[in-house]
Amino acid sequence: MNTMNESCIFCALPANDVIAKNDLAIAVRDKFPVTHSHSLIIPTRHVINYFDCSAAEREAIHHLLVQCRFEILCVDASVTGFNVGTNVGKTAG
Repeated sequence: MNTMNESCIFCALPANDVIAKNDLAIAVRDKFPVTHSHSLIIPTRHVINYFDCSAAEREAIHHLLVQCRFEILCVDASVTGFNVGTNVGKTAG
């Protein structure tokens, strides 16, 4: 992450948990996956939610999303669908 924050669970991630990264975002496997290869893509700058990301951060997140999709399909060609989402606010989950 760009700046360490003691209360941020993503700042404490071991480097070997990162499956992909670029200058503005990282991708990791979810610790509590809903499905096999469930991944999280996280901006490296601390933001409250997706809508606080800059255009460059959203593009970096999208780039990792496409990269992760490609890698998942390379490993398991039987995958036939993907869910892409973001939870914004406590009531969203």
